[in-house]
Amino acid sequence: MQDHDTDFHGGNVANNVDQETLEQFSQELRIASNFDGAVNFIAGVYYEDQSLVSQNQPYLDGSLGGVFGALPGNALNPAIPEGMSLSDVGINSLWNGAILAPGTPLAGTEITDIWRHAYLEQETQTAAIFGEVGIDLSEALTLELGLRYSQDTKKAIKQGDIGIGSPSNPIQTYDVDGNVNPSADPLQAALSKAIWGGLLSTHSHNQNLSREEEHLDPAVKLRWHATEDTMAYMSWSKGYKSGGFNGSADTSNPDGTPGEGTEFDDESAEAWELGLRTTPMDGRARFSATAFQTELANLQVTSFVGISFKVGNAAQVTVKGLEFDTQFAVTEDMEVGAAVSYLDHQFDSYADAPATIVQQAQGLTAQDLSGQRGPYAPKFSGTVYADYSTQVSNNLILSARMDVNFKDEFYTDGDLDPASLQDAYAKIDARLGLSTVDERWEVAIYGRNLTDEATKTASLDAPLSAGIMASWIEEPRVIGAQVRFNF
Repeated sequence: MQDHDTDFHGGNVANNVDQETLEQFSQELRIASNFDGAVNFIAGVYYEDQSLVSQNQPYLDGSLGGVFGALPGNALNPAIPEGMSLSDVGINSLWNGAILAPGTPLAGTEITDIWRHAYLEQETQTAAIFGEVGIDLSEALTLELGLRYSQDTKKAIKQGDIGIGSPSNPIQTYDVDGNVNPSADPLQAALSKAIWGGLLSTHSHNQNLSREEEHLDPAVKLRWHATEDTMAYMSWSKGYKSGGFNGSADTSNPDGTPGEGTEFDDESAEAWELGLRTTPMDGRARFSATAFQTELANLQVTSFVGISFKVGNAAQVTVKGLEFDTQFAVTEDMEVGAAVSYLDHQFDSYADAPATIVQQAQGLTAQDLSGQRGPYAPKFSGTVYADYSTQVSNNLILSARMDVNFKDEFYTDGDLDPASLQDAYAKIDARLGLSTVDERWEVAIYGRNLTDEATKTASLDAPLSAGIMASWIEEPRVIGAQVRFNF
């Protein structure tokens, strides 16, 4: 269970309680041949069963931690004389009928905390049968043909109810079937329904959902052993990621039926790859290079909308790039290496991408990101390292290593908000150690991110706090010492 502050600032606006349990069983059986002839095969079956129970309950404090009532009254209503606070006119919470429903019976009603409860119980079964045949076309050339048939079944119970009160004293106002709780205050119940339904698109619901998919995915690979030290290959394959259901409470229609965003479709991929692997200089060096292209349809994208994460499908995406990996033994004691990648990640078609917070302020609910680079996708990234290890006495080994890790700029939010852009950076890690030959003990000093780069991995707009962006920050400079002893 997680109970955490989700407004990402000093004010007390949003608090969230999450609970999740997952049970999983999987089994795979394979049979493989080892004939002396030109043809061999692998065949098998796979089964997986998952049981997921997920609950989410955000609390929204309309008093903003008790400071809302202290705000100047004329900031909300120019008719209120200067010098009078909102509390002076009986308003201490944003969830006040005089603000949200003036001229109705709700005008005299106020609530401090509101909450919604989302419950998802999902059963998933996956069954597959697969096979691969390898055919030696010559001593150097091998053709591999594969085929996999999969069936995915998902059944879910999805429920949502709403209420008022703090985490220590929650009071349900409407149950999962949309019935008002007779023990709740009728006006407060009606106001809670107006807030959740009118402002936050949340309605009581009790749904039984199911979906079933079938996929037939082929694969072809051609391997060429050009020499004893060099192998090249080319492959083509298809794959998929199954669809499913969003557990968030704000995907239902006012009548409780499944609405837009309740379900997302399966994602499909078609991939090409061309590669080279070689170990020249009697194995003293290793080098590999890979060129790839993957075309994805109905790409599954997770976006933070309002106060919840939702998975949706982002039409067409093409990902292509190059990867290089090399190691070289300079001496018996020293090795250097590098791994570098170039990535071209582009939305071919994404007309209904989520709008940035600035665009939302302009009245937009979506934007067209077709032709744009996707998030979390730096154009260049990689690492360069040097590793040294030598025996300095009969029983002691001195080791040293330095790594330089770098990434090009990339967006850390799915809406490509300019405020989420992470600039290009390089980080240096280093380690110096002394150990025994038999590895009985070791002492070392180390440093991570020695350049003290401030970098983020993901970002989102803070709930109900327009203009505030929250980011997940990686660790700053770390310097430490380590002592290890093996018994």
